[in-house]
Amino acid sequence: MRTTTSIFLILLLAGCGESGLPSGAEELFAGSETPVWVSRTFVGGKQCDPDDTYTPPDTRKLLEEHRITVMETAIVPMARCRACWICPSYAAIHYALIPEKDLKQAETLGFRLSYPPMNIP
Repeated sequence: MRTTTSIFLILLLAGCGESGLPSGAEELFAGSETPVWVSRTFVGGKQCDPDDTYTPPDTRKLLEEHRITVMETAIVPMARCRACWICPSYAAIHYALIPEKDLKQAETLGFRLSYPPMNIP
């Protein structure tokens, strides 16, 4: 048991970067404010409806159109029910890594401060 715990702790510590930022993001944020992750949930469309095509917005484009610098994005799909006409055809949480100074502006667009997504490198 001790060996397993020790190995787990070593792997955990070895996998953690100093900043916790995605690779390359440290250089992009050098000299600027602290980066923060924001997220917004997008849900739309209807299962089994070929006429109802839902296309979620491009998170980077949406934020950059409002002069918010985006360093990284990620999309984490959400579980959906499978009932026709009732359930959405799309559901996901869209994440973006932005400078802390742009947080208030991002909040006006429906984003909120969040933990980093689990699927980033």
